[in-house]
Amino acid sequence: MSTSEHASSGRGLEAQRALERGEASALVVAKLDRLSRSMLDVSKLMAKATQEHWALVALDVALDTSTPSGEAMANMLATFSQFERRLILSCGGLVSGLVLTPGQFVRLTWS
Repeated sequence: MSTSEHASSGRGLEAQRALERGEASALVVAKLDRLSRSMLDVSKLMAKATQEHWALVALDVALDTSTPSGEAMANMLATFSQFERRLILSCGGLVSGLVLTPGQFVRLTWS
């Protein structure tokens, strides 16, 4: 789900409106990768946060974009999250058809 899809959900829309009205100074998420796995989405959200003077806080990685180091870390995490998503998608056909019973092992090799 992209950031824009989250924003259109009930809680996402409520949080977005609170930020826009100045009733909140931060968007707090439990897990950064649940916010978005798209580097572009996270970058846009971080730019909006900077422009509108609110912070993005991710509890799972102790991230706070109101600090320079937090902003840099958010960019790095977004990059690796997108990389992970692309890896999953690139081998999705192989792994999705793999069914194992308990005790079975299969060695996967990447070309």
